[in-house]
Amino acid sequence: MGKKAPDWILKDADNNIVALKSLKSKVLLIQFTGVSCGPCKASIPFLKQLVTEYDRADFDFVAIEAFAKNSNVLKHYQQRNRFDYTFLMSNKELNKRYQIQAIPVFFILDENRIIREVIHGYSKNSVDQKIREAINKMI
Repeated sequence: MGKKAPDWILKDADNNIVALKSLKSKVLLIQFTGVSCGPCKASIPFLKQLVTEYDRADFDFVAIEAFAKNSNVLKHYQQRNRFDYTFLMSNKELNKRYQIQAIPVFFILDENRIIREVIHGYSKNSVDQKIREAINKMI
């Protein structure tokens, strides 16, 4: 925490390129997730709701699949769980730079892309509340 988030350029399920630098919101939430992770899947309803609650200039959200190597896996998971937020595919180098060992893990970044909070794991009420509080404090 308190350090600049490692930069990245990743692809989504349709091979569109998304760079951390291209995301300009005041607050950015990044979730490292996995298609076979139960707690990650449990967080989807909250995340779908969260992206509708804030103006895009204030808040943006990106989910990064930490382990899958195939964009079809991302596309299928995204369709099956009916979400339309940004869903990208990570790589070993990025996982190492963010020190991803277990998922889910949430990184809350300010407008200068300084990591302000890191939340490991997901439990519905407590994590939802922590994330909302952090966003509201920073907007």
